[in-house]
Amino acid sequence: MPIMEWKSMIRFLANYKPRFYHQLVKRELIEQKIVKYNTDGDCRGNLGIGSYDFFLGNEEGDLIYAQGDNIGFTTNVVAETKAILEEIKYYVSKDIRTIRVETDSLLMVNILNEDWKVP
Repeated sequence: MPIMEWKSMIRFLANYKPRFYHQLVKRELIEQKIVKYNTDGDCRGNLGIGSYDFFLGNEEGDLIYAQGDNIGFTTNVVAETKAILEEIKYYVSKDIRTIRVETDSLLMVNILNEDWKVP
């Protein structure tokens, strides 16, 4: 934002409308005895204040558990990685052995499938 005089700044802030983003997530039913995790990590700008979240659902599509947190100044890749790391910590602590991870990060999908090397 350019340097402004007070009157201009007040006018700018009075007319400011924040942008909200959303994404519809379609949950698909999964086979029994498999736990499904959906993850997301993001940051405001691609070096900015970041957060992660993940949620766990069962084969009926019911929400079992959700977790998220702010992770400070970071990048999108770190935020996506943190989401997957935190979900892995959770399922290990609950002795969950078979999972299906869903993420919107093409980078993380290809790394987890061992198609790409870790940067």
